[in-house]
Amino acid sequence: MSTPFLMPVLGRKGERTDEVFIDTMIHEILHIFVSGNIDYFEFVREKYSDELVLTQNHIIIYAFLESIYLDLFNSKPLDYIRKDLPEGYNRAIQIVKEVGYEKLISEYYSKSD
Repeated sequence: MSTPFLMPVLGRKGERTDEVFIDTMIHEILHIFVSGNIDYFEFVREKYSDELVLTQNHIIIYAFLESIYLDLFNSKPLDYIRKDLPEGYNRAIQIVKEVGYEKLISEYYSKSD
């Protein structure tokens, strides 16, 4: 999983903005937050077995990101408008849009110990 304090401060295209930094930190800290829920990830591996592991790992990240962004910024996460994301990220975003972030977060908590 991610180590946010080792992540570059620059964005994917070399830009250095507070917005990109905050987005990256929230994203990477979410990886740490969700990583301990083994039951959830077993559930995801089975439910989304046809998807890339990168996608599986990011479904809940983007669900939480959408919730956080709507609550704090009344907007969608930055990655929702980026065109240069790896396919696994794009697919995770698509799943969040199709299923709904609330349902995905509910599934996450239902699989908590």
